Parts: sequence; C-alpha cells; structure tokens
Amino acid sequence: MHKTLRAALMASAVIGVTLTAPSTASAAGAGVQAHPSSCTYGIADRYRTWAMCQHGNGGSYRAIANCKDPETGKLTTAEGNWQRSGGPSYAYCHGASRPSVAGFETKSN
Repeated sequence: MHKTLRAALMASAVIGVTLTAPSTASAAGAGVQAHPSSCTYGIADRYRTWAMCQHGNGGSYRAIANCKDPETGKLTTAEGNWQRSGGPSYAYCHGASRPSVAGFETKSN
C-alpha cells in the first residue's frame, strides 16, 4: 500500500512533491489507491495559499502554507480543507503572519 508523506514546508525543500513509500503489496492483491494528479499551487494573496488538482483519481488534496510573522520571524504551518477534485483548497495564515511558501498534500481515500 502506498503511503503519502507530507512535504516538509519548514525546510527549504521542493514544495508540492508527493513522496510515496515502497509498495509491499501487489497492486492486484491490494487494489490501486490513486492520488490526485495535474496539481498546481501558489500564493493567492497576503493571507493565503491555494492548491488545485484537475484529476482527483479517487483521492483528495489540500493547500499547505508556510507562514512567517514579519516582526518576529516565527514560522508556522497552515493547512487547507481537503478537496476531491476541481475546486481550490485554501490555507490561511493567522494573525500578522504572511505566506512565504506554498505547497500541497495529497492522499488516497
């Protein structure tokens, strides 16, 4: 079974990459669990990021934001609502923090 690992937003790694663990079961025996594809993401405005996948493939996706407080430099992570396909997910930064990095997370349902 494939497991989706969340991209580390607090590091300066590539954002929006879905990592999968090696499969220990055959696809025929376990059934294929698909993840969304054709995904895009970005910083929408001063307060939020967005993510959208064109093909749900039976999975879900959500926006992730790395938020930074301009006065203190404190970093936090915000997560959007899970979506199935077509519509955007938004991750909102709270208080004075602003999005500095956008990304997304996927999962099979």
